[in-house]
Amino acid sequence: MPVQGVVVRPGAGALNEVEAKAAVQELERLGIQQGYTGTVGVVTPFRAQANRIRDLVNAHPHASILLNKLELLIDSVQKFQGDERDVMIFSPVVSKGIADGAVGFLKKTDNLLNVANTRARAALVVVGDSAAAKNAGVAYLASFANYIETLGQNPGQKLGPGGGREPCSGPEYPKVAKPELVSDWERLLCPELWQAGLRPIPQSAEEKFLLDFALFGEGRKLNIEVDGERYHRDWNGELLRCPVR
Repeated sequence: MPVQGVVVRPGAGALNEVEAKAAVQELERLGIQQGYTGTVGVVTPFRAQANRIRDLVNAHPHASILLNKLELLIDSVQKFQGDERDVMIFSPVVSKGIADGAVGFLKKTDNLLNVANTRARAALVVVGDSAAAKNAGVAYLASFANYIETLGQNPGQKLGPGGGREPCSGPEYPKVAKPELVSDWERLLCPELWQAGLRPIPQSAEEKFLLDFALFGEGRKLNIEVDGERYHRDWNGELLRCPVR
């Protein structure tokens, strides 16, 4: 949902009033106008924004419907933890007037979008300023905004559960955000998984962690961790070897 607003700093963090109201309008559309019976969550990078959206919902004339019928959960990305909802509404807050400190915070937490996306079982709704997201200097938000613009040009295009990161889809290990963390073992395993018909997502962010490989399918999530050889040496430093059977 494209909306524009002005970002203010209410003591700490960042708050976008127009975006907060748009998130509540989306909740109203789902829970009241459409009679949606699934679960819904609202997630945002900033605590002040989460508090404001929560206040608006509590003051809504149909607050009980929104809160109870939708099992509504509103929180910052950092606090959302392992909770999932059928529909997730993401409020990035980024728009005119955002402070350098808030932008710096977003740059250092590049797993925010991924967390919001992977918490959605069925759909992710983004309420925000696309132009501001592309020009704020936050790479993953700019990439996501550009992706949204191309959806109409390629109807078959889908966003992967790993937040748009490229899955293993061939003989080569795909590009990732932090290639310096990739071990030789991971580069070897990725094409083997692909050959086996699996499409894991390397370096999938899960809260503050980067998973070596994440597999999504049929409502399940699987983490595959590839230990380096330092975990497979005996007491004197010799590499352990499995006997051939």
